[in-house]
Amino acid sequence: FYSPQAHQIQEMFPQVPYHLVLQDLQLTRSVEVTTDNILEGRIVVPFPALAAERSPVQVNPGPEEGEGASGVVETAPRELNSLEVRGSRFSKSAEERQKMLLQRKDELLQQARRRYLRKSPEDEEDLPTLEEDAPVSDVTMLRRRTMAAAAERRMQSQPDPAP
Repeated sequence: FYSPQAHQIQEMFPQVPYHLVLQDLQLTRSVEVTTDNILEGRIVVPFPALAAERSPVQVNPGPEEGEGASGVVETAPRELNSLEVRGSRFSKSAEERQKMLLQRKDELLQQARRRYLRKSPEDEEDLPTLEEDAPVSDVTMLRRRTMAAAAERRMQSQPDPAP
């Protein structure tokens, strides 16, 4: 009964998995309410970049954006576990929402760090170098390591928020 309605919503919001649309439609019995739930964030949509990192994926180098020098995205087991724990619904508990938010923040920071460190020096050829006589890759790697170390120190110096 809900299949045509679910497909209609799926056409409007292709980023929302079909099973989540169908699940919400069965609860609300209304296309309008389900659409509002999606727009207002009550249906949690998995982040597409995390879905791409769940399993190794071969990336074709070229005009498309490559993930790294090897062309393979590595799997992060910690992310898989935290994604399984996180539900697809908006939690009623403030503590649970806070915990999920902090988990998501940590995952995004780790993902951004990995992507930044994986970035090839060729991507930054048009950026000015710090020292004109030093090779671009040496300066770039030094800059990346310095920034990563500074970010890590900031993360370690931040107090853990009380639950």
